[in-house]
Amino acid sequence: MSLPAPTAPSFLSPILAGRDDAVAALRREIELTTRGAGRTILISGEAGIGKSRLVREANAIAAELGCPTWKGNCYEQDRGLPFAPYIDLLRRLDVGLLRSNRQGSRHLEQLLKLAPELAQKLPDIKLAPGAEPEQEKRQLFHAWVMLHTELSRFAKEMT
Repeated sequence: MSLPAPTAPSFLSPILAGRDDAVAALRREIELTTRGAGRTILISGEAGIGKSRLVREANAIAAELGCPTWKGNCYEQDRGLPFAPYIDLLRRLDVGLLRSNRQGSRHLEQLLKLAPELAQKLPDIKLAPGAEPEQEKRQLFHAWVMLHTELSRFAKEMT
């Protein structure tokens, strides 16, 4: 299975100070995931408070426990872009992984609306037709849940 390569900048401090409670909470949540309890961990906050360093620690814990991770970033210029971290995540996913996972791929027709440039790499998948805004939001949410579920199953089968 091919997951996105780590993209943590090298200028992140190797020291994680004052985050014992947060790291312990991350470890508990990731351990629950390895036992089959699905989890999504969102780390957010103001610039400069150590989110990237904490994410790097979470990824290290997940790797230690054999738990695959998917990561989407949000940047200042994305402030007004709905679903920005999900779009980033979708763009980072290995196209081969998406192709090989036929179950998850059926939800891509909805998700490719967020990153239509990926349609060139997945020509067999057609964009879903548009819908009313509220229905569109529900369909996107459902597609994300289903894709995450299927990719998680696929990752578990690969281990």
